[in-house]
Amino acid sequence: MTLFDNKNTYLNAVAKDVSLVNPVSDITHRRARGYHLARVREQLERDDCAAVLLYDPVNIRYATDASNMQVWTAHNAARYALVFADGPVILWEFHNCAHLCDQLETIDEVRAAINWA
Repeated sequence: MTLFDNKNTYLNAVAKDVSLVNPVSDITHRRARGYHLARVREQLERDDCAAVLLYDPVNIRYATDASNMQVWTAHNAARYALVFADGPVILWEFHNCAHLCDQLETIDEVRAAINWA
């Protein structure tokens, strides 16, 4: 028996050919993204701050819903986002990864990031 003998076995044989379905609708995801970005902008306005530069992957994910290599970028400065209180959201993304946030309405522009690692 090799390491790959169980590659095509499933714990649930009945469900092996059934696609996974996300129970959360696209509309709900869009509303949640809009709500999170609005909260960030409310805090900026409350504190009379024109913009915030986010570099922590958790903060980037909260404000924009853009995720990429969450664990790796937690300790390697490789992506960052600039959120203006009254303006665009610009994401500097890891090279060759701009396509990961094409569908996100919370990001107005994607640029290539300078990797500081």
